Amino acid sequence: MIQDYTTEELRAELERREGPEEKVPEMLSEFNLEELIAHCQEYINGLDPKSNEWLADPEETIYQCAIETLYGDDIWEWIHSKTEENGRNK
Repeated sequence: MIQDYTTEELRAELERREGPEEKVPEMLSEFNLEELIAHCQEYINGLDPKSNEWLADPEETIYQCAIETLYGDDIWEWIHSKTEENGRNK
């Protein structure tokens, strides 16, 4: 019966069943904005009708670049694991 266990034992069992608490990735302490700036500039330049520049799928490209700039290239593994886990995968 549950009364046979101490509160500490019950908490330990809950922790074991829930698994270790996974930390949300932290933003990099330093990052290089050059690539992000270049993509944004390419997008803006491409809006000029006289321009030959055009960034294919600009929203997705800029979004991905911003995420990688702030969190590093490895962030996608964590993001994909979370979106699959939560059923939010496209």
